[in-house]
Amino acid sequence: SGFLRVFCCDLICLDSSGQSYYGALLCVAWSHDGNYVATGGEDDLVAIFGIEEQRVIVWGEGHYSWVSSLMFDKV
Repeated sequence: SGFLRVFCCDLICLDSSGQSYYGALLCVAWSHDGNYVATGGEDDLVAIFGIEEQRVIVWGEGHYSWVSSLMFDKV
């Protein structure tokens, strides 16, 4: 569907959400501190959602095909 939905299991409610530029989301990764969610998909973009900001804070462009996997590096 192209939508990212993050739920708070303790309160059983929608915590934040976002949408791909177009097309489906194919992969997702959480940052190690839990503050960010990265998504990739059919729009050839990587989006980094800030949980506190409740919006996309960075778009990663330059991919020539669907983004099918990603991960955060431990720093």
